[in-house]
Amino acid sequence: MYEKISYINLGLAGLFIGLVVIAFSPSDVINLDVYIKTIKSYQSPINNMVEALKLEGKPIYIPPYRNLPNGGIFIPKHRKNFSINLGLFDEETFLTHNGVLITPPIGYKFIEDFENYSDIKLRDTDLALAISIASSVLKTFGLIDGIDFEEDNEHIKITIEHPKIHCNNGCKIPCPIISSIIYAISISLNQLILIEDIKKQKNYIEINLKKLGSVDEYLW
Repeated sequence: MYEKISYINLGLAGLFIGLVVIAFSPSDVINLDVYIKTIKSYQSPINNMVEALKLEGKPIYIPPYRNLPNGGIFIPKHRKNFSINLGLFDEETFLTHNGVLITPPIGYKFIEDFENYSDIKLRDTDLALAISIASSVLKTFGLIDGIDFEEDNEHIKITIEHPKIHCNNGCKIPCPIISSIIYAISISLNQLILIEDIKKQKNYIEINLKKLGSVDEYLW
């Protein structure tokens, strides 16, 4: 079994070079157009990889904690009845018996921009302020026109206006823009955040999220 996992890791190494590229924000690259083209070129292969691994679950964003100082995205193998033990994760974790961990999460470098531009740590904000910061910075970069949100108990609905990069309906892993926004929400609330669905409309993208609870609730 271990030989099989090693073989899969080697086979996916090339694809995950793309994850390194799309972790960065436009301020780290020379040209925004080049950045957008690069992101688009990696989106399909990465989502194809998820399909090839037969991961049925939906992405779960994990805020930073001791084992994962940059947080991560966990994609469960099964849609229902999945379990997460954050105590077993670290920065070298990739394939697990019940899913895949991507760390740091796609678009995480945007978090540095959010905090540097606002001079506020996201972990010290509430949901409204975190979204306001993300919206302002991404709008300054020319990547979106704005973000609206609604919160109802354990659910959050995000509306992103005119995103310059996006994934088609059905994509398992969102683009860096959407990913950075969800990750910012996860950090602000210090909770695991599940993507319930992403719907592409004519001039905006609607994202429905679910709060799963704090890190401490998943440390066994």
